[in-house]
Amino acid sequence: MSQSASNNELESNIGVLNDVSGVIVYHVVRIPKRQYEVNETLEFPISERDFSSAPPYKQEAENLLEQTRLNEFPEYPSRKDCLFVARNLEDIEAWIHYKYRDDCDFVLYKILLEKGKLIWLDTEWFEGVAELLMPDDIVFTHNKTLPECISNYWNGVPYRKNGYGLIEGLFYGTIKILSKDEYQIRNRKIIKA
Repeated sequence: MSQSASNNELESNIGVLNDVSGVIVYHVVRIPKRQYEVNETLEFPISERDFSSAPPYKQEAENLLEQTRLNEFPEYPSRKDCLFVARNLEDIEAWIHYKYRDDCDFVLYKILLEKGKLIWLDTEWFEGVAELLMPDDIVFTHNKTLPECISNYWNGVPYRKNGYGLIEGLFYGTIKILSKDEYQIRNRKIIKA
């Protein structure tokens, strides 16, 4: 099966845990975080992420999602120690603009998922959870409850009426780094370094 066929098949399985092998995806890391080398092989899960620099409401959102995953979807990769991936370059560009709102340097990796488990989810539900936990002066962009947002996230429900929003892949398994390119964001524009 070709890469595009694999990814197209996976896209129709949003919210479904897939056994995968031979799928190409993308991952972005802000510099100076740990960098991987081309041809390096890695195994996920990794050690648990430190969310202590995130705002308290985002830390609480992560904790609530993790509690639900442990209770209802224990076979799914955890947001706390998975590899987050994007399906294609269009998705990764959206992710870059979503994650990096200030000027910064980052590395874009093209990755081969050699073997493992992958689930695609709509991250806008995570943002919905975080939004509901924000201070009271925030205007909500949706009319869902906290349990609805959490359930919709883990069940792969589209956030938008006309389809999915910002899709993220959560992966456990073995990967191989295929390529690595450094970029910069300057005034909201992506520039190859």
